[in-house]
Amino acid sequence: MLRTTYAFVTPDYYAPDEHSHVNFVRYLAREWTLPVQKNLTGSPGNDWEYYQPPLYYTIVAAIKAALASSHQTPNDVLIGRLVSILFWATSTAVTARTLLHIKAPEWQRLFVVGLHALLPSYITLSSSVNNDNLAILLFSCYILSEIVGPGSKMKTLRSSALIGCIFWTKLTAVVAVFFFLAVRISRIERRDWRPTLLDVALGAAVAAAIWSPLVARNLMVYGSVTAEDIANVPRTWATTAEGFLATMKYISVSFWATAGVYNNIKGNFYFLGSVLTALSTMGWIKYWRHKTKERTAPFFASESFPFYSALGVNFLLVIRFGLKYDQGQGRFLFPMLTAVGLFLSGGIAHLCKARRPKQSTLWLAMLGFILWATSFVFYAMSKAPRQ
Repeated sequence: MLRTTYAFVTPDYYAPDEHSHVNFVRYLAREWTLPVQKNLTGSPGNDWEYYQPPLYYTIVAAIKAALASSHQTPNDVLIGRLVSILFWATSTAVTARTLLHIKAPEWQRLFVVGLHALLPSYITLSSSVNNDNLAILLFSCYILSEIVGPGSKMKTLRSSALIGCIFWTKLTAVVAVFFFLAVRISRIERRDWRPTLLDVALGAAVAAAIWSPLVARNLMVYGSVTAEDIANVPRTWATTAEGFLATMKYISVSFWATAGVYNNIKGNFYFLGSVLTALSTMGWIKYWRHKTKERTAPFFASESFPFYSALGVNFLLVIRFGLKYDQGQGRFLFPMLTAVGLFLSGGIAHLCKARRPKQSTLWLAMLGFILWATSFVFYAMSKAPRQ
């Protein structure tokens, strides 16, 4: 309800780069060929997303073309927003199933699904035209594919095919590659690495085969595999420390609660999320200090290793993007939002020494989260210019 309201009420292009994402869809619907990136971010033509992988835009353009053929007059922006909301709903359902398969306790499932449903910045992102929304859905499907059932060649083929599809959507697919490797490291047999190496080789071959046409095009057109330098303006910081601190602050604020064309609508709503992050981190520090005194299986052999290692890689890539281009946005962590939810909820549980919070506490926390998210959405809509 919040997302649908936000999508209909807010004006066109009321999200970061939404105008450029819509222009990509329009170009595809008109020309049915991929556009070529020529201008840097911020150019008047709003065409700086043309270098992006095309899968999301192709789906939206196809839906637009289908509506146009039925004598409708499609609203490009609204179509893209509604498709994004559909992707979010499917992704959340897939995440709920994933949590069941990893046997997360009920209270933790409620927390993680609640984060997918009510995180303010994710509400605004999933109500806008943005290829992140398809990438998040494909990530969710990929993670579920990896954790369901025992290892097999068919499972490797399915998972690596999904990674290839993510590469056709967003370059954050590299995080899925690390998840793929981490899963196999966590299950490796001590005395025999050969099955694992063969499995990795098979997965790499499939994913590379799917991605290779796009790589070939980028090399021919841009002379680069990623083409990120074609669109993004490098940022020069006075010191690395200054860039790191500015990036960390921007990640925190934009992860929890931002809206608007430049992520400039935020108020003080992000403060609650920052406090939650700090408390959770304290809980994990407390847990590991106690854990080091015990003799337990190595971390890389645990079921949580793929989630947290991939999240760590994701976080480092966002910091890199922030240092290089001053674009370290918190939404780039959303493909690993399930891992973020597991980290936050686990840390709070360790801090409180409670594996299962009281039911009344859960409902009170959920009510507070709903009020927080709803308040931000209406705050963001009140700041939007009138159409």
